[in-house]
Amino acid sequence: MYHIHQQHIFVPLQTRNMMKQWRIIFGLCLCIFSLVNAYAQSLETILQQAKKFYDENNYPLSQEKYLKAFKQAEKENNPSVMARASLSLARCYYFLNDHANAFKWSYNALHIIQKHRIDTLLSQTYYYLGALYIEAKKVDSAKKYSFKAIELLQKEKDYSRLSQTYSTLAQLHIITSKDVTSIENMIDSAEKYAKMAENKAMMGFAASKRFNYCFFIKKDYEEALEHINKAEKLYLEAGSREAILNAFRGKAECLIMLRDTAARTYMLKWFAFKDSVFQAEKSANIAKYETLFETEKKDRENQLLQQENKLNRLLLFVIAVLVLLLIALGLWLYNRNNLKKKQHELLMLQSLQHDKERIARDLHDNVGGQLSYILYSLDGINDEDKEKRNDVIESINQSVRSVINSLRETIWAISDANINVQDF
Repeated sequence: MYHIHQQHIFVPLQTRNMMKQWRIIFGLCLCIFSLVNAYAQSLETILQQAKKFYDENNYPLSQEKYLKAFKQAEKENNPSVMARASLSLARCYYFLNDHANAFKWSYNALHIIQKHRIDTLLSQTYYYLGALYIEAKKVDSAKKYSFKAIELLQKEKDYSRLSQTYSTLAQLHIITSKDVTSIENMIDSAEKYAKMAENKAMMGFAASKRFNYCFFIKKDYEEALEHINKAEKLYLEAGSREAILNAFRGKAECLIMLRDTAARTYMLKWFAFKDSVFQAEKSANIAKYETLFETEKKDRENQLLQQENKLNRLLLFVIAVLVLLLIALGLWLYNRNNLKKKQHELLMLQSLQHDKERIARDLHDNVGGQLSYILYSLDGINDEDKEKRNDVIESINQSVRSVINSLRETIWAISDANINVQDF
């Protein structure tokens, strides 16, 4: 029973020790991978860089960064960032006058959004597709996506974008169908939502569409002048530079049709404002190209640094894997040797127990048998005659001496330091 009890205690202890060691290895793995990932550029950093370039109207570099963000998000299986990057790429390509790629990335965003049910970006995607089709004068597709956007924007209560969508749809009908009822309804909706949003730029935009409707469709130049005056005032309050320029031009054209000499004043204002805008843009472009050169130089340096960091990360990863393998091998060898040692000890205990049982059995059979014979002989000694009694006494004497010799040999073998366990 003793050796079985020892074995039952030993196995769970070994299991617990191995589990503890593997937990240590797992912890080391997590630490090493955390250090490796710390060198990787985060998605959020790339998106911030892309937005910075976009805000600076540097669309080529912005497009580059958004494409990088999309590819990294694709590797990390992050559909939300993939959709956002796709929409941003569509905007970049639109401003780069590449409408084919603008359509491509808009539809790519739509596919990701619908597949992964990213509802927060759906109205924005429909709006971009509608705007692109309006730009391309594709009436049916423009209506399809614009009205889908309108339906969602109404639920989201995004009144500014609702006003803008209705204004652009009104302009599309002014250019293509000249459907008076539809144009008036859309302009009414654009004005209503602009007021709800309290957005002066959108109010001015809706007023400019009302001007276009009166000027090009109704040919009512007096009414058109009222609406362009309203648009001019709202644009000046909102500070929308391009819109102010368009208001000056529209007002000059309207005054010319009314044969009003004030038209000259607004033409001069338009030219002066346009020249100032051109000069400002020229200065900004010079500064932009100067910084662009520096930025490209830094980007090249960053690319070289990133390549070097990738090699360092790879080297660090290989070293980490080798260290972990060596640790795992060392622990395996240690556990293996420890297990063999414990198994050997158990075998020794089992062998000793077996020998103890054999010795006890031998003592019982040999010494015990002879002592039983002596007792039996002593019981009947008085019944024998003198001659037989002497023979019995002699036989008892020999048996006692034999028992004494057996016990002496056993005690000597146990006490002798030169005899090991196996010899014993």
